[in-house]
Amino acid sequence: MGTGRRIKELMDQKNISVPRIVRMFEEWDVRSKRTNEHPKEQTIYAYLNEKRPIEERLIPYFAKALGVTEQDLFDPSKRERIAKEEIRKHPMHYAADLPEIQLLEEMVRLPFVTIGAGAEAFVNIEMVESIYLPKEILPTNFDPKNTMAGKILGDSMEPKYSENDIVVFDMVNHREVILPDAVYLLRYGDTVQIKQVQFLGNGDIRVISFNDTYPPVQPVKDLGVDWEILGKPFIHMQMHISSRLQEKER
Repeated sequence: MGTGRRIKELMDQKNISVPRIVRMFEEWDVRSKRTNEHPKEQTIYAYLNEKRPIEERLIPYFAKALGVTEQDLFDPSKRERIAKEEIRKHPMHYAADLPEIQLLEEMVRLPFVTIGAGAEAFVNIEMVESIYLPKEILPTNFDPKNTMAGKILGDSMEPKYSENDIVVFDMVNHREVILPDAVYLLRYGDTVQIKQVQFLGNGDIRVISFNDTYPPVQPVKDLGVDWEILGKPFIHMQMHISSRLQEKER
C-alpha cells in the first residue's frame, strides 16, 4: 500500500472528506500568510489514487489533518523498512535501543483488533492495528497470513476469557474446516464476538456465553440475521491484575 492509499484509508476511517482536507490546508495557508500553496481537490484525488506522488512538504499537513503521526501515513511494513534503514545508516544514534530492536527480530507481527465478549460489543474488524508476539509461543507450522490476535472486551465469556485477555485466532472463514461445537470468533449480523457455538444442523447456531447472565441466542431464529465463523482460538494469554494494584487504582 502506497502513501496515497494509506492516507485515503485513514480519511475513510475518520470520515474526513477531500473538501474538508482542502479547507484545512486553506486555513493553514491563511494563518501562515501564504497564498495558493495548498493543493486543490483534483490534485488530492490524484494523490489518494496514487496517480501522482505526494509532495514531501505536504506530509506533515496530512498528518496534522488526520490527527496522526507522519509515520502513521505509511503502512506498517514500510514503517519497519524505514526504521531498519535509519538504524543501518546511523547505528550509534540507536545504540541504547539495539537490544530491543534485535528482540523484534524474534517476534512475529500480527493484525490486532478488539474482540467483543458482551452484548454491547460491536466491532469493526476492518480497523486493525498490530501486535508483536514471540515466535517461541507460536506453532512452527502456523500461517501468519491467516492469523489474527485480539483483545477481549466485555465479561460474557468469564471465567475462561476475561476482559483484556489476548487471544490468537486461526482465521478459518476462507477455507474448508470441520466445525464441532467449540469456541469461535463469530460474526452474526454486525456483531463480532468470541463465543461458544453449538451447531444445530438447520442453518442456524446457538451462541452461548460462559457467563450465565447472558442468555443463549440463535442468530437466524431470534434476531433474523446471518452468521459466519471467522476464526478459532489457538492461543490464550490471560492478563491478571493483582488485587494490590486494583486497590491502588481505586
